[in-house]
Amino acid sequence: MPARHSNRVTMARLHCTLSPARARHSHNEDAKFIPFMNTRCKLPAKLEKDHEWLVAHMDKIAATFAA
Repeated sequence: MPARHSNRVTMARLHCTLSPARARHSHNEDAKFIPFMNTRCKLPAKLEKDHEWLVAHMDKIAATFAA
């Protein structure tokens, strides 16, 4: 069992380290990049759907490590 616990601890630490950067990236993408790109071209609807799916899964991962 120690190896499983160690892996979970390692993954939790990795998540805690990367999560703030992911949040900033996602915020900047939503607040700046996507609106800018929408002035330049028509972005496919699938792009937004994929982003929603990705954010939902990242939130599930965050909830797993918060438990």
